[in-house]
Amino acid sequence: MKLKIVGTVLAIVIFSSALQFSLRYSDLWINLTSSMPQGIYKVKALEEKRDEAVLFCLNKKRADFAKKRGYVGYGNCPANSAPLGKYLKGLPGDLAYIGKEGIKINGSLLSGTAPQLKDGKGSSLTAARLNRILDQDEFILASERTQSYDSRYFGTVKRTDLLNGLEAFYLF
Repeated sequence: MKLKIVGTVLAIVIFSSALQFSLRYSDLWINLTSSMPQGIYKVKALEEKRDEAVLFCLNKKRADFAKKRGYVGYGNCPANSAPLGKYLKGLPGDLAYIGKEGIKINGSLLSGTAPQLKDGKGSSLTAARLNRILDQDEFILASERTQSYDSRYFGTVKRTDLLNGLEAFYLF
């Protein structure tokens, strides 16, 4: 019985590793979170346009926090964290506000972006605060879903942290 369990776990680890390896060197990215439609995305050139789906890395401090909380897995971003997928909502030159109501871009509130006091596991969350025009290398990334870990908690993202654009290939 123990041998069967060990064999099954080993097979899962090998399959998962092979899948991650093949995806790392392909132009595909799989999203299994609820902050974007679940499915397979084709990685493409970044266009930096509003509502574009993008792949990005959190900086080391944010990545350490997100890994500790289980919001991101292992990957090739700072702190060995996985990249995240979100939507570009605030672009350089936009007036961006992050507060208790949620994220506002140029005065328009994005639905579903009010910060939550606790995450899905009951751990406390601290919302970012912002009310200014975004610099030339800053972006607001968000998903209009209540439980998304996005700019409402980590603030702005630098252009250098943006990796690629994403295009839905196959949604589950």
